[in-house]
Amino acid sequence: MHIFKRTCSALMAGALTVSMLAASGCGKQENKINSKGNDAGISDDISGSDEDKVLSSGNDKSTDPSDNGSSPSSALQDPIAQQALEVASDLGVDEEELHGKYELFLKYSDCVVNNPKLGEYRAYALHLFPLVADHLTAENEAFFMEKLKALQMESMMLESAAGEFYQLNDKIRIVGDGICYANEGTYTVAFHELTHFVDAFVDGEKKDDVYYVGEHFASEEELAEEDWNLLHGTYEASFITEGGAELYMAKYFSKNPQSYYCAVSFLTGLEWIYGSEALDNLFFSSDSSMKFIGMLEDAGYTCEQICNVFDSFNYYTYYRGEMPEGAVRFEDVLIDLYEHVKGPDWKDDMVFFQILWQINQAFWQDIGLCHTQLDFPDLWTYTDSVLSLIDQGANPPTQTILQVLILDDKPYYVVGLTLSDEYDSDLPTTLLIDYDFDEAKILGYEYYVHDFPDTVPQGISSSEELDEKLASLPRDHSAAHCQTAYSGSSDLQSVYDRAAEIGNKYGVFIYLGESLPSYVEHGNDIGQSDHYEMALDQIEDVLSQFPDGYFDQFAYGAYTGLELDLGYWMLWNELEVYATDAGYVMTCPIECKNENELSKVSSLLLDAIFSATDLKLKYYFENFEDPAFSEAIWITYNPDHFTYVGFSDTDWEREIYEENKAYFTTFTAMRYAPKDRSQLMTSLMENQELADPCIRKAEYYSRCIREAFDDSTWPEKTTWEDALAKQ
Repeated sequence: MHIFKRTCSALMAGALTVSMLAASGCGKQENKINSKGNDAGISDDISGSDEDKVLSSGNDKSTDPSDNGSSPSSALQDPIAQQALEVASDLGVDEEELHGKYELFLKYSDCVVNNPKLGEYRAYALHLFPLVADHLTAENEAFFMEKLKALQMESMMLESAAGEFYQLNDKIRIVGDGICYANEGTYTVAFHELTHFVDAFVDGEKKDDVYYVGEHFASEEELAEEDWNLLHGTYEASFITEGGAELYMAKYFSKNPQSYYCAVSFLTGLEWIYGSEALDNLFFSSDSSMKFIGMLEDAGYTCEQICNVFDSFNYYTYYRGEMPEGAVRFEDVLIDLYEHVKGPDWKDDMVFFQILWQINQAFWQDIGLCHTQLDFPDLWTYTDSVLSLIDQGANPPTQTILQVLILDDKPYYVVGLTLSDEYDSDLPTTLLIDYDFDEAKILGYEYYVHDFPDTVPQGISSSEELDEKLASLPRDHSAAHCQTAYSGSSDLQSVYDRAAEIGNKYGVFIYLGESLPSYVEHGNDIGQSDHYEMALDQIEDVLSQFPDGYFDQFAYGAYTGLELDLGYWMLWNELEVYATDAGYVMTCPIECKNENELSKVSSLLLDAIFSATDLKLKYYFENFEDPAFSEAIWITYNPDHFTYVGFSDTDWEREIYEENKAYFTTFTAMRYAPKDRSQLMTSLMENQELADPCIRKAEYYSRCIREAFDDSTWPEKTTWEDALAKQ
């Protein structure tokens, strides 16, 4: 059973920087086909009219994989549809993106807009809706919306990927410096990872592990007691998970797969054999692995052969470990499936042959083909010959071979275009070719330009509207000052009483032992009274260092306030945000199981309070057209060309810290910008001596706190401002 499950984008060769991401696109590469310019001459012999050559927007209906929207006239007569159209217009979402699912869009957009954990990626989540509309059923709607409310997206440096999706805790990380850039890399990675999110939850909780017990495959629920003694291993179709995320990202958004070429092409082959509906059912199913096993079994594969297919294809997806003995190739399996479903004439199927061809071109492992009659010419040469018939004008040159992409059950050729370091969001990124594969003839083509999502919410230009919006954000927090002590174990009643007393005084909810909320993940031990008393001593001391009413101001917008959770074997040790029926609660887990953990309570609590402060600042300043606080401003206080290191902990990164430690108070502060700020302010509150660059950062951050908080009742100098003055 998996305790922690994550889906990573493909490994990247070498260190990945933000500038590389912007230049090279998604960066999720399995074995990325080398860029190649097009030196072919431009021919005047072009099939298709001038209308075929115009630039298309990111929401072109002609290539939408499922344009099932209702007509505008019928929508105008429906009050729910009218409301949805008004909301969509306000959020920068086109009517075509709603696919006629007006009521669903109202629920979906409400979850997205009011989820502060999505940050600057709210707009990407909104434009994900067409994919959701086409695949979410009423049966799974409530479950999916709860997952959407819990979804968190953030930008930070990643060790070996351009993006990561963590299914266990509903989190997506995009490689970067904390800023959501409008470039090809951000666009494709964000939608790739969001497609993972849809895949994981649109059909209920995804449980894709399949158990092989020697004579058959079974899900965990299907295993009989005696099967556990026969267990040979577990299998999961990672090549479907990754290849499918990239393929559907291309179908709905980029029109150009940029990584996992072999897995994407294999799934395109399955789509051509079985149909688009069958591919939908395979990829978005909660049991994709078992469905694929069924396809192989129907084609006559034995259990051992099926295991080999899984081992081989998963290896080709991630290239981790050693290549399996007797590895099989994508092309051979596709041909077997084609012959089983459509018959032996696959060599005469030009679309299928093209799919095999592009797999063969991208595949670099020295593994022989079982179908030795295959003889593929150079696809780069063929690509150049096709593109020579197209007037490419001033558009960027192509960088990939021709690939087949099926849209609305029709196969097209797509080619990715080369993007320079000076990225221009108005330039096309993909050439989409309507091609007659049997006649080898171009019917038409269009250059595809991304419609980059606008930031949600937009900064407010009108001072009157801004004042009105800011005045609406503070929430009633009186309940935090009239808490009733939990009545539970008599051994802990005194600490329950004290926790309520402290919480009422400062406007913080404090839970411990038996009273911990269900969403807080922890062990089963209730804990010892003396340990909780020691923790409460430190908590009371820390809370007293903040101005009156400080914690009430965490009840702001979507946030309901700060909660302290004391327990044993806490799963997390940093501030977490949970979606509840009342809103989003900021929770600080505090481990109390031994004296070593208890010695850290003050520092961890300070860090959590300033992490919560950071969330409040972001929620406040996102309403401004020209905010005084932003990640773009913050990084100007760091050394030139410095990049936060993420969660890696290597000797190289420690060398970076030694070179730049005047700018950071701890090594942990180099993880990413929010942690830099929380560690900086914690160090300041603990009266550590700061270097001049850290002082400048703390002065800037203190000014931002003053602006975002109501400081009308604060002292002339807060504790941190007084500590700054003494530096």
